[in-house]
Amino acid sequence: MQDLMYTIADEDYYLRPQRTRDTGTSYEAHAAPASWTRTTKSVWTVWAPPGPGRTGQGWKVHVSARFERAQAVLDTVAAVCFDEGIPFKHLSASLYFLLLHHKHASRVQSGKFCAAYPPDVPAARRLMERLSAALRDETGPYILTDRRFGKSLTVHYRYGAFTARHQLRPDGTSLSLVEDGNGRLVEDRREPAF
Repeated sequence: MQDLMYTIADEDYYLRPQRTRDTGTSYEAHAAPASWTRTTKSVWTVWAPPGPGRTGQGWKVHVSARFERAQAVLDTVAAVCFDEGIPFKHLSASLYFLLLHHKHASRVQSGKFCAAYPPDVPAARRLMERLSAALRDETGPYILTDRRFGKSLTVHYRYGAFTARHQLRPDGTSLSLVEDGNGRLVEDRREPAF
């Protein structure tokens, strides 16, 4: 995935994907409250309400979409997240959508179009129920690292880290970590299987 992402901006050199001149159709969340902040992080557009940021880990609600329905799905997700006051992110442009859904792309990211970060279990359930109802006529790819919510074909969820915590392994690779229910650091598995 990393190699694929870094080959699109230039024919001869590896560059960050956001240096690509033509990223296709831009996706934009409409009717954002004036108090929310909008930032760009790599291929993602991040929206956050005012106040303290999210904690280091928690529930993640992912939404998938078909390519031709991406902006419509984003409009729905954004409206619900703005109304609930829940921070979220979405892919910034159609090129990034195609890359993350490419057959050679990372299975860990595959299928993801939007990600929301509810602060607790009641907020997560409420958000998933609202999104599931609002997107009931939409379909999208299965997100392999997550569990689908109810009968929804687009809303998925998992628990994991929001901010990176790594442990260096003896072989030089890093292990992603998350706290378990007892406060111990354990592996934050992001495998293509729930």
